[in-house]
Amino acid sequence: TVLVRRRMQAMDGQQVTAIRLLTAAIIVLILALFVGEFDFSRVTAAGYFSLFYAGLIGALAGQFTAFYIQRRFGATAFSLTSYLIPVVAIVAGVVFLDELFTWPMLFGIVMIGGGIYLINRRQPEAASVTPASAD
Repeated sequence: TVLVRRRMQAMDGQQVTAIRLLTAAIIVLILALFVGEFDFSRVTAAGYFSLFYAGLIGALAGQFTAFYIQRRFGATAFSLTSYLIPVVAIVAGVVFLDELFTWPMLFGIVMIGGGIYLINRRQPEAASVTPASAD
């Protein structure tokens, strides 16, 4: 992430996102043509909506947010965002899909929150020590 941040200083986040997503789309389309058959007539409207949603919200918004955080707050803060993915997934699953919330999940969320707190807390000021005179 340090190398990416150094290279990104002169680039706009939208440019970087567009380059990454278009490159990935081209590679996936080429692989899809050579790997096997795919029948587009079997894809439902819900399937197309899911693809659109995943691309727009998941990939595009996620990439914009990631590059903004990396440029604004640095590589350390950017790396901390990956720890929030399971927390968001758990909360979304419980809220939107009525999934069961378990004690191990709570423990994991507390551990993630504690780790992020420890990394971001301010260190106490060290007491200044003055050397004793040799008199």
